[in-house]
Amino acid sequence: MVGDPEAALLELARILDAAGVTYAVGGSVASGHHGEIRATNDIDVLVELGPGEARRFREQLGQVWHVDETALEAAVRGGRSFSIVHLERIVKVDLFPATETRLDRLQLARRVAVRLGERGDEVVWFTSAEDTILMKLEWYRRSGGALERQLRDVAGVLKTRGRDLDLAYLRAAARELGLAELLERSLQEAGLA
Repeated sequence: MVGDPEAALLELARILDAAGVTYAVGGSVASGHHGEIRATNDIDVLVELGPGEARRFREQLGQVWHVDETALEAAVRGGRSFSIVHLERIVKVDLFPATETRLDRLQLARRVAVRLGERGDEVVWFTSAEDTILMKLEWYRRSGGALERQLRDVAGVLKTRGRDLDLAYLRAAARELGLAELLERSLQEAGLA
C-alpha cells in the first residue's frame, strides 16, 4: 500500500468529482503521461476551489487524507497552494487553486480525460500535452532558468508527442503568455521547428 501514487490519484479523483471540483493533474505526472516518466516527490493538481467546493472537498477527504485546515482556508481566500497527504499510501499531493490567469484558464478549459485503473475504466482529468508544455516553460521562466528539469520534461513531451501536438495552438498561446522564445528553442531542439 505504501507509495502507490496511481491508487492515491484515483482515490483523489473520485473525491474531487464527488465534491464537484473541476481539476486537472499537471506537473511531472502530466508530463510523464504525455512524454517521458521521471521520478517525482508529489502529484500536482490544479483545482477550481470556491468556499462551497472546499467544504465538500474537506468532508470527502475523510480520515484517510491529512489536510491542514488553516492552509485549506488560506488557499480558498488567497489562491495559495496547499498539500494533502494520503496517510496509508504516504503520497503527497500539492493542490493549486486556479486563478484568473490565462494559463490556469487554458489548462482547465482544455483538460483531457485519461483512463487509469486496473481495467482502464476510471477517468482522471489531466492537463493537455500542449498546456503541460506551456506550464513547464512558465515554471522554467519563473525559476530564472534554474529548473532545468522543466525543460527536460518539455523535451520528453515534444519527443513523444511530436507532430500529434497542436503546434498552431501551442505557438499562439506561447506568444500570448510571453513564452514564444522558450518554446521555439525547445521545438528546434526536438526537431519540430
